[in-house]
Amino acid sequence: MYPKTKAEQMIDKTFPLLVKLMDSGLELARQLLLLLDGESRILRQNRHAASLNHLTEQKQQLVSQLNQFSDQLGQILASEKLDNGREGLQQYFEIARQKDLQTATAVERWSEFMTISERCRMLNEQNGASIALLTRHVQRSLQILKGKPQTTSTYGPDGTTRSGLYSRTLVSV
Repeated sequence: MYPKTKAEQMIDKTFPLLVKLMDSGLELARQLLLLLDGESRILRQNRHAASLNHLTEQKQQLVSQLNQFSDQLGQILASEKLDNGREGLQQYFEIARQKDLQTATAVERWSEFMTISERCRMLNEQNGASIALLTRHVQRSLQILKGKPQTTSTYGPDGTTRSGLYSRTLVSV
């Protein structure tokens, strides 16, 4: 048997770290998905804003931890002189397979991580749209209460956009 090259020795050391890192990243992604799901329920039920603020703080902490996960993953890939990204990780797994390292669990966890991450992204976008809609509703309500005129955009018979002012003051101060 020939002596291992530096790259071969490195992957022998980094692969166990990568497996632990995958476990950690997957758990963080699961927690984030649960938080986003909870946020979605709160938004649908028009619950107390304090609940949203608490969830937002927790999300920020998880996102910070996920950023650390990404940085650590990037360091492992950089140790093999691979790009930090999906392609780099696929190449890493291929190198590990060639070295007869058991990659099935790590590949499965990465796949689950990516699936959960995509669900988180979609749910976060939906929640953001809900928050934007609720914010516009609150702003319009405040404008009506304060007696400030609002503009409305409609389409005329020729298909051009028309803006008009309207005011429905409930209380004048």
